[in-house]
Amino acid sequence: MLKKIIGGVGDFLQIADSAIKEKEIKVYSHAHCADEFFSGLGVSADITFFNKIEDLNGIEDAPDLQRDLFGSFEVPEASTLRANQLLGGRPYVVGIHPVGGDFWNAHTRERGISIQKVIPPEQVKAIVGLFSEKTTIALFGSPNQLEDYKPILTQKNIVYIEHANIWDSLANVSFCHRLIAVDSGIKSMAAYKRIPSIVFV
Repeated sequence: MLKKIIGGVGDFLQIADSAIKEKEIKVYSHAHCADEFFSGLGVSADITFFNKIEDLNGIEDAPDLQRDLFGSFEVPEASTLRANQLLGGRPYVVGIHPVGGDFWNAHTRERGISIQKVIPPEQVKAIVGLFSEKTTIALFGSPNQLEDYKPILTQKNIVYIEHANIWDSLANVSFCHRLIAVDSGIKSMAAYKRIPSIVFV
């Protein structure tokens, strides 16, 4: 029986080394980068995607993969090279990820819960204003998530990091000296890389 993991990016990072050892695993996830992540590890993953928590009812009772907060797997060299072109050589980089995953925000909206994993544009602008112009601000998010931020955040020291793939995101996070974020996959990447972070939950 294949060992399993249920969850998203943060969970993937914690079981990556275990998944590499197993070579074949079962994945239940809302994160559509799952295939990209595990294929990048060289792991054969049987993936079942879910859109609602209720979709997990009745899943196969299989053993869980072992978790490790700080694994040892490598980021693909191509992703590291692309991240180096964007952020390499900059003396101080602060990453900001202001919008959480679509799964959580949609989940709470459907249940009439007003709490969203979002730092509004005006608040991000105030945060950016706390740093000198010599500090590079790496603003993470999907093109849709960052749409409302670009008209307001036009400073020359801001670099927009629009998610291309999970490996590029992890490589870019690796170049950050600090991170400010909502509870998200980017936050989990920073934790995995032991980057000091402030997280809004």
